[in-house]
Amino acid sequence: MGTATNEVLEHLANLRMGTENIESGYRNFALSGADKFLQWSRANTSLVDNEQRTLRALTADNPRQQRRLSNIADLLQQMAQRDDAIVRLRRTPAAEEAAALIRSGQDDPLLQAFRVVAHDIEAEEQQLLRERNATAVNRYRATKAALIVGSVLALLIAAVSAWRWPGIKPNARRRKTSSSASIACTQWSPA
Repeated sequence: MGTATNEVLEHLANLRMGTENIESGYRNFALSGADKFLQWSRANTSLVDNEQRTLRALTADNPRQQRRLSNIADLLQQMAQRDDAIVRLRRTPAAEEAAALIRSGQDDPLLQAFRVVAHDIEAEEQQLLRERNATAVNRYRATKAALIVGSVLALLIAAVSAWRWPGIKPNARRRKTSSSASIACTQWSPA
């Protein structure tokens, strides 16, 4: 039970990791100006896109999760626009302003909003998993009870049958028929 939920949780974890990697790469680029951090961020962008598509497919039957995934898509779009602005700013004479903004240690409100929505998705999936597991346990118990009741009924039927017809023995009936035929043959003799 819960295979789809486990898949959602796995892909959500990948989405979170990819998003954190993207933001870390842009932050490091803003601080250092090294293009390797941009390459790292761009590589993780395709991972994030794939995970979003997979999550949409896995949660297609859940409108609440679809809304949350739409919120995540909007937040990721805003983050991408902001990250592009950081790249442009870093490549201008005002590069130190971009680095100073990152060094200030301000929490990124977009990343925080992403984390909240991702947490909400995870919480709902965990709740669904608990509900599915409880349903599976209840079905197991019902099946076990049905098997026990069925077995008891079968034993009861067998006991009643044995009690109702205690004197019938198939071999005894056959011997009686055979001895009657023998007696009839010995009594009749051609004279």
